[in-house]
Amino acid sequence: LYTGSCRVAAEGGLAPLIAAAAFLGVEPLRDAAAAAVAEGLTPEGCLDAWELGERFQLPALVEAAAAHARRHFTALVPTPAFAALPPPRLEALLAHDGLAVPGEGAVLDALARWHAAADPPPGEADVARLLGHVRFRLVPEEKVRQALASSALLSSGAAKGAVAMAVFADEGAMRRPRMGDGKLYAVGGFAGGSSLRSVE
Repeated sequence: LYTGSCRVAAEGGLAPLIAAAAFLGVEPLRDAAAAAVAEGLTPEGCLDAWELGERFQLPALVEAAAAHARRHFTALVPTPAFAALPPPRLEALLAHDGLAVPGEGAVLDALARWHAAADPPPGEADVARLLGHVRFRLVPEEKVRQALASSALLSSGAAKGAVAMAVFADEGAMRRPRMGDGKLYAVGGFAGGSSLRSVE
């Protein structure tokens, strides 16, 4: 407080430091500690960092942690933190076009794994909402059939209804692969009646 600097010796000392700085109203210290957390994100710790950012209203940390989770989704799925993920945070991941996955079947597998591990089990409304973000048109038909026949994730009427809605969705995003870390370039076009030759 008096020198304008501090040193954190313990590996996990940043989260308590953020809590203390927020309690004392020392915003520069809180923000510096949050920036340090963001710089050291890992697949094992990014979900905890996301929760920390939400708890102390640190939007930059929330976005950094969420982006890290999207980029490293497949590494994140086997972790205990993924199994404990609350439905709203999982929905934020599944809804994002930037989710980096090898194919949409991996999203369905991840959701089934989360569902099997969730304690307490998620409600039907949560499951249906989460399934609404799986791009079922891009999942191999045989995989969908097997999941419908044997997966506890798809056992309820609400879940089967969500699958039907997703399969017949007309939204363009539900018909194309996720962007992941890729970039989409628009070259040329028209705006306000005049042609464009720019690249965006």
